[in-house]
Amino acid sequence: MCCNFGGRLNNRKFSIYMGIVVLSFLVSRAIYIFYFDLRFDTMPLHYFWQMVEPDLLKTDLLRTVYYLHFQPPLFPLFIGLVLKLFPSHYVEVFQITYLLMGLGVSITVFLLLIRMRVSQNISLFLTVMYTVSAGTAVYENFLMYTLPVTFLLCLTTFFIFKFAESRTLRNGILLFGVAATLVLTRSFFRFWWFLILILSFWSLFKSERMQIIKSSIIPFLVVFAFVLKQYLLFGFLGAGDTWIGQDLSWRIQGVISQEEKKELEASGIVPVWFFNMPHSPFDVYSKYFTVPHTGIAVLDRPLKSNGWVNMNYIGYIPQSKEYMAIFLRLVNKNPWLFLKTYRRVFPYFMPAGNAVFVAENNKGMNAPKTFFNLIICGSVGSYGWFLVMCMPVLIIYGIILLVRRGSSIRIDPFVITLAFILLNILLITVSSLTIAPSVGEYPRYRSKIDPLYLILLGLFLSAAIQMIDRKNKSLSVIKWLKVIYRRFSLSPNHRN
Repeated sequence: MCCNFGGRLNNRKFSIYMGIVVLSFLVSRAIYIFYFDLRFDTMPLHYFWQMVEPDLLKTDLLRTVYYLHFQPPLFPLFIGLVLKLFPSHYVEVFQITYLLMGLGVSITVFLLLIRMRVSQNISLFLTVMYTVSAGTAVYENFLMYTLPVTFLLCLTTFFIFKFAESRTLRNGILLFGVAATLVLTRSFFRFWWFLILILSFWSLFKSERMQIIKSSIIPFLVVFAFVLKQYLLFGFLGAGDTWIGQDLSWRIQGVISQEEKKELEASGIVPVWFFNMPHSPFDVYSKYFTVPHTGIAVLDRPLKSNGWVNMNYIGYIPQSKEYMAIFLRLVNKNPWLFLKTYRRVFPYFMPAGNAVFVAENNKGMNAPKTFFNLIICGSVGSYGWFLVMCMPVLIIYGIILLVRRGSSIRIDPFVITLAFILLNILLITVSSLTIAPSVGEYPRYRSKIDPLYLILLGLFLSAAIQMIDRKNKSLSVIKWLKVIYRRFSLSPNHRN
């Protein structure tokens, strides 16, 4: 199942293939922008709960970012810096930055496919198909952390291979620096995720432990300082934990019938406010919680200036603790209750560009999205049936490949990178299905790992094609041997 996947490209062929990848990106984006009227969507900046109040980012950036409890600091810091430095042209700056990250994802995916010994032609084909897809392009024009996280995760995967291969200080600094940036950008990637990454290399490469210490110590201290700050200020290790109680409770509310809700309230197992939508404005809950005044605007304002919920309001911290306690009480009473929340898995297999809110302000992209959803995802109706069939198969294939090559895990960059890919696919899949506030957002959560699935697909196709080639060669040899046999097995009469 694993063989020589085509080797590395020579310099000239590599330059040609890389040029094709870049050209496919530039041409497709020009077509989408100028023909299909693709525009950069800043709607999330003003209306998404996850976004910090733009006015606070402009006028009180550092203090606002410092006191965020519901998300890590780097993405809001990036947003704030752009708003402060380019107040009249922030849309253009965001679009250029996101396009560059999109190009970076395409280049990194191609490099990873080649490094993982996927056939050269398959690497080019898969990268170009991913690059020109309309579902990929819409995320480059959508102001959320989805694309930055995708880019950072691809970079981390690439530098895992590079560091495992070279074990140099330079590649170690790049690996742990990018991984730390990922932790400080999206709460999916926790402190323990970063710590496991460091300890894994520590255990695998004993002779290079000093290199690992030197390259990881500063990123580790930065991440640890952030975690410690969050704990001292809010009582939680890291960001995002202050909303887990609401998210989990919201999921089980959907599987409790109205009769059961009344029984739970009447019995006193849950308070009367529990079945309100957890993401409601806080005045729904204000009479049930005592909220301190901090003097920090981002913590004291329950609503943004436009009337939308401020997720960083400090009142949501005690609310989250109560929601979590009630959630655990209900699940302890009936464990099946939480398992029932996983019954709607199919929306996870919708094409990424069909996620709720994504490209809603880019209706001109509907035609190319429909086309690529059909040929790439097998989308007939809501779901991508190719995704339904292929994603589980690719995970199983990747695990089998990992087990077969596992004996060389201490020295083989291929195996280490493959293990990282599989673990992060499983991490983000389980996390998405557990805490995503709505099933319509499943594809957006999953889109971060679509490039990792692409690596598995490349490995699978390369192995399949080589297996077919070997069988064809074997058949050719058999036919040749049969011809020889027939010639030398003629009867004596025929020989004369």
